[in-house]
Amino acid sequence: MSQGEAPETVTDLEGLVIGASPAGALTLDDVADVESVDELVRITRIDGQRSASITAVPTGDNLGALTADLTQRLADLDGPRA
Repeated sequence: MSQGEAPETVTDLEGLVIGASPAGALTLDDVADVESVDELVRITRIDGQRSASITAVPTGDNLGALTADLTQRLADLDGPRA
């Protein structure tokens, strides 16, 4: 991840490069469904650092496997670390 100009549209956000894969750049759209929703604007901080929350609705019954898979995928991403 890098800092720079903020995405202005959903399409811009979908194309945000969040890491790398064997096939090349990994974009947010590769790992998530991005949609615009109405919600109050807020900035959340943890120990003074800005944080982002990601929510998901699992489609299967094996939450343990889902958690393990997501944890591994997040660990494999190049990005800021706490």
